[in-house]
Amino acid sequence: MHSVGNVLIYGGLKACWHSNNQRYENNLIVRPDLGRLGPQACSGCIAGAPDRLSYQQTSTGGHWPKNESKHGDVCVTETGEMYGFSGACDTADLNGTALYATNSTYYSSVAPTVACNTKGGAVSFNLSEWNALWASAGLGGGGEGGSVHIPTAPTTAAIADMARERLGLKSKP
Repeated sequence: MHSVGNVLIYGGLKACWHSNNQRYENNLIVRPDLGRLGPQACSGCIAGAPDRLSYQQTSTGGHWPKNESKHGDVCVTETGEMYGFSGACDTADLNGTALYATNSTYYSSVAPTVACNTKGGAVSFNLSEWNALWASAGLGGGGEGGSVHIPTAPTTAAIADMARERLGLKSKP
């Protein structure tokens, strides 16, 4: 699957779902924190090493297939939540995680974070900590390498222009 140039309003991407060869590029995600099911992250992810059922479902019989990536997406949110991982986010589990993300832009008045569950409870990483965690697992640059946080939201007109660009529509005269 190659999901490119989409505009998502009030919901984010569903990534890392026992996936193989999925790419998300240049998507615009607008206010996933206002979805009707409650605040959502820019991307949801099932992270961590697969469980026994997952092993049985993969053709390799091992870790989730890799080659899932997210590049150049833009997310406008007020919660700052980049990802909501339902699994653990420690170095052992990152090698079983399929999502490799780079060069995204996060517009939020609060610093972007990644929320994870761990054996000790919920934990949150800011952008720098998330990149450092990936680097410590030997996967430097993949956590959110090259991604930036912009603390002021774009105007409605700027969001509309970004949407038109992604959808291949001409700008307003």
